[in-house]
Amino acid sequence: MSQPTSFANRREPPPVRRISPQFLWLMILVSVVPLVYLQFPREVSYWFLAAAEQARAEGNVELATERLQAAFSWNPRDPWLQVQEAQWLVEDEKYPEALKISDRLVEQFPQELEVLLLRMSILQHLERHEEAIAAARAIDQKSLTSGRPDRAQALNNLAYARAVGNLELEQALKEANEALAIAPGEPSYLDTRGFILYRLGKHEAAHEDLDAAVKGLAKLDGRAPASSYGLERYFRGVDATRSYEQSLKTATAVLLYHRALNLEKLGRFAEAKVDRARVKRLIGREPDETLF
Repeated sequence: MSQPTSFANRREPPPVRRISPQFLWLMILVSVVPLVYLQFPREVSYWFLAAAEQARAEGNVELATERLQAAFSWNPRDPWLQVQEAQWLVEDEKYPEALKISDRLVEQFPQELEVLLLRMSILQHLERHEEAIAAARAIDQKSLTSGRPDRAQALNNLAYARAVGNLELEQALKEANEALAIAPGEPSYLDTRGFILYRLGKHEAAHEDLDAAVKGLAKLDGRAPASSYGLERYFRGVDATRSYEQSLKTATAVLLYHRALNLEKLGRFAEAKVDRARVKRLIGREPDETLF
């Protein structure tokens, strides 16, 4: 039992201290000003990046380059600016230069999804397919540990990387089936499995998937597909700066090209010719193995 405390020994409560409005505003400024100071260069750089993207979309490559350099002057170490610079080099088919930026980014940000997707794209264009598949494996591991990308996307990316390289096709087919088990009917996943079946010489089965993929993509009605690697980069991550319309055109061209290749194997040359003509209208050139 505790001993009673006498009234005489009780302490008076401390006086209530009021905070003046001026002091409160001073504390807010002390907190906010450094944050604004740190964020301001980043925001300015992203404004220049948006302006660069607009200029490039309008065909003014020189102005786009100038504005991108202005963005770098405000925010020289930002990885996203470097990703964008490398992506434009890929679009301009300057793959060795893009790979140098990719190498630097992988050293600095080895777990960044956009960096890994970019690297895979560059390596595929350089026909270094085993290394591209290794990048896809890293993405798959990232999916397992972080949930980004989701399992269906990661499996499909890996299967598609193998298909583009024409390597480990049976394993690729297994991964494509797993992706479709998670997301049945996804057009880009159907395209991946169809392209693998085409590579394996199973052309009737390939046509079922490739035809369904083309028709399914046409029905998206504004919804970006979850996407295989070949499509995902047009809708998010590395190529998120493209407009939806541009992205959908390129994605549609990929699927049509795959279907045309398989139709030719089936001897259905008139239908394949129509698909190839549609691809040319979409991308402005004849399709070839660099379209993936």
